[in-house]
Amino acid sequence: MAERYRRIRVGGKRMSEHRWVMEQHLGHPVSYTDHVHHRNGDRYDNRLENLEVIDGRLHAKMHAPQVYPLTKTCGVCGQTFTPHPTKRKRAMTCGQACGRLLSAERRRKLTAAQRGDVRTLYASGLTQTQLAASYGVAQATIWAIVSRRLMAMESA
Repeated sequence: MAERYRRIRVGGKRMSEHRWVMEQHLGHPVSYTDHVHHRNGDRYDNRLENLEVIDGRLHAKMHAPQVYPLTKTCGVCGQTFTPHPTKRKRAMTCGQACGRLLSAERRRKLTAAQRGDVRTLYASGLTQTQLAASYGVAQATIWAIVSRRLMAMESA
């Protein structure tokens, strides 16, 4: 198996040659949080003019592909937002208010017109079970629509 970087032995220890070259130039050890970057991308080219010390996070951004976008567009209000770094994959809204609106919209299976039709059909004699089967929802959904509790909530 080929080594990722050229290794040398210094004082009985093995270390990467590019780090050793940079430490000799700086006169002190390179911090473990810093990385020694090869400017031309050739990991075996350890000339001092090809090496630079950079922050580990910046180095990772330079070499790692961006899997999920840094900015997204809110699915509710259309505003551009920057999601939390650990939530970039699943973030769909710019904040809690839009998140609640989206959640309520996803839970709602029937439109306002369909809910009106359900009330009319229920009043004409169809059962909740029949209505649930025809609209593809649970019987409890039909019950909530025809009950006074939901009618009062919609009028508010």
